[in-house]
Amino acid sequence: MPLIAAPINYDEALTKIEALQHSDLPAAITKLNTIEPEFDRMSRLQQGRFLVFKGAASIYTGEYQAAVDILNQSEALLKDSDMLFSAYSYEATAYIALRYFNDAFNVMGKSLGLIERIEDVNLKRASYLRLASLYTAMGITEEVATYAAKALALASPNDVKDVCVSKLYLSVHQLEVKSYAKAFDEFKFTRNFCESNGYPLIAYIALKGMGESKLRLDEPLPAVSYLLDSLKGYESFNFQLEINSTHGLLSEAYLMLQDFAKAELHAQHVMKLSDDSSNTELKHTASRVLAKISAQNKQFEQAYEYSRKEQNYNQLIFDQSKMKTLAYQAAKFNADEQAREINLLNKERELYIAQQMVKEREYTNMLMFITILVGGLFFLGILLIVGSLQKRKFMRMARIDALTGVLNRGAGQELGENLFVQVAARGGGFLRDLVRLRSL
Repeated sequence: MPLIAAPINYDEALTKIEALQHSDLPAAITKLNTIEPEFDRMSRLQQGRFLVFKGAASIYTGEYQAAVDILNQSEALLKDSDMLFSAYSYEATAYIALRYFNDAFNVMGKSLGLIERIEDVNLKRASYLRLASLYTAMGITEEVATYAAKALALASPNDVKDVCVSKLYLSVHQLEVKSYAKAFDEFKFTRNFCESNGYPLIAYIALKGMGESKLRLDEPLPAVSYLLDSLKGYESFNFQLEINSTHGLLSEAYLMLQDFAKAELHAQHVMKLSDDSSNTELKHTASRVLAKISAQNKQFEQAYEYSRKEQNYNQLIFDQSKMKTLAYQAAKFNADEQAREINLLNKERELYIAQQMVKEREYTNMLMFITILVGGLFFLGILLIVGSLQKRKFMRMARIDALTGVLNRGAGQELGENLFVQVAARGGGFLRDLVRLRSL
């Protein structure tokens, strides 16, 4: 009887892949490939998560355009999901690597818009870290420190991974502002902390930071040691972007040590990379190193050729830096304009609400005045009617004898006098009229 394979728990498998991406990237890619045939059986949210992790893996292996295409597909599947922030963040990372800075800032703008809707502290902290990562890639150091500090403030001692990443970005910030001694100390703390808590990839990144800090402090010997160890670690993860960057730093370190053979070896590794924009800065460094080595070896024609390449890459870096600055300023201007528009709309809304409140108050006051006026008139009318009835009642009581029910003496005398006056005025007989009155 053939064995029936147990059904795959897709959520559990995807959570495992997410964890492996930070500790064992090759294993994560293997697991992605294993469950990819099951893609059509997954729910929309599970498909979205799968594509996010696949896009992230493509970034780690340097396939940036493929990552953009994959992550674009994930957006529709992750609508109204917290994972959408991850998709935007990885997509922005890929755009930065491709030097599509306007696209990167557009996606980052979407990410910032999502943060306000995130109530879960863990997700908000992860969101801040992603933004710190993006600003690191853009070279906007003040924003790196801002978001890394925000993430660290939301982390508890149990949030080891996020503490690792926050400290890493704060270390990078010190390196970018050229505080190299402080950067080395922070990288060292980060490396020891992350390594002891089971996050080797972050530890290797911190180790590379230690090497670069020593290199900038003109201490090439310890720099080489740290960089070689980090290179081995990156190779175990197949983290191609960082592998290439480390080769570039090693070429500089060996040049300072005047070990020209090794410097050339690492520089040539970089020069063999494709001419896409993600490798421009690395090739600028490598061509400068090779130009100096060629000059040292009196190969002046070759030195000139490498110098010409260095100038060409330098111009590309300048253009990219200008593009970054313009894209950042445009994004910031748009954000400021949106903030002004929102502020203006809020003020208009407040004015409208105030006007409505005044109108409502005036309407209420008018209703109250009308109510009081109508009530007063009604009450006055009742008083007049009651007064009239009471007057008639008292007049009747004054004219009618209570015992006999006939006119009393005063009323009779008054009536007689009135009749007499009337008869006299007409010239008639009083007795005849009196008899006629009684007959009536």
